[in-house]
Amino acid sequence: MNPSHTPPPNPAHTLSVCPENLVPSTPLPYVLSPTPAWLAGVIGVLRMACDGIDHWALRTVVPLAIYMVASGLDDLFVTLTVAVQWLRRRTHSIAPDLHAKPEKLIAIVLPLWQESKVIAGMVQHNLAAIDYSNYHVFAGAYPNDRPTINALAGLEARFDNVHVAVCPHPGPTSKADCLNWIYQRLLLFEEQHNVRFENLITHDAEDLIHPLSLRAINHYADDYDMVQVPVLPLPTPLRELTHGVYCDEFAEFQIKDMCARQALGSFIPSNGVGTGYRRRALERLAETRSNRIFEPACLTEDYENGLALAELGCRQLFLPVTLRNGIPIARP
Repeated sequence: MNPSHTPPPNPAHTLSVCPENLVPSTPLPYVLSPTPAWLAGVIGVLRMACDGIDHWALRTVVPLAIYMVASGLDDLFVTLTVAVQWLRRRTHSIAPDLHAKPEKLIAIVLPLWQESKVIAGMVQHNLAAIDYSNYHVFAGAYPNDRPTINALAGLEARFDNVHVAVCPHPGPTSKADCLNWIYQRLLLFEEQHNVRFENLITHDAEDLIHPLSLRAINHYADDYDMVQVPVLPLPTPLRELTHGVYCDEFAEFQIKDMCARQALGSFIPSNGVGTGYRRRALERLAETRSNRIFEPACLTEDYENGLALAELGCRQLFLPVTLRNGIPIARP
């Protein structure tokens, strides 16, 4: 062999050097260290907890889904019932002429407790707005509520159809108790003036009565013992969130639940305001309650009265809300 001649390298012994096989000449910017035992234990417990939650979530998701669907079926049924009634009213209902029937004598009753700041404005506004002439207002107050009595005395002196009913005992008691004493004042007025009120309508101290409300009740009172006009809340600012949520729920009850009740043949609970009672129905209640038309021990006298009238076989009517020129009105 010629020593000056170097043999070519054996391909089998050739080393291919790639960039990824190179060892960096500078140390890594971080150092890997084993996880502490306590941290590893915590991670293990968390993993076990997550595995358990996933396990139970998978086992309960189907039953929960079935429950949510089933619990929503009743709401769906109510909505479909109301939709059918709405379509019927649009296609078959004809708005009645509320001015056609003679005006029967109507009494508006207002149970009050510490309402001196609002009652004067309420009465004056509604007396000017109501499109009906043959009615009187009976407002009840307590002897220990002098500011309210003084405000009512000024209204009674100014308007011939406003009358004050003072309860014989201090207040407050219940709304039903105050209404019963207002009714006794009404009976005394009838005896003194030789008149008879054919319908009685309940309202509260801050109600804005629709101009045609009394005409609607007067129109249907010949055929029904209790007529309930819809009650809608006034717009509520966002800062009064709790009050606004209640108003929304009440409005939904007026628009949906009451209509569904009527369509399905259930009894109609009174709303406590905007409820027109035919005198004959009130006298039937008085006969069964020692001359009391409302149960004084009951804090939900409106709901209870609707049920009591239904049990006596009295006919009830709820006038649902419709829109005319963008304004909500009540019509069957």
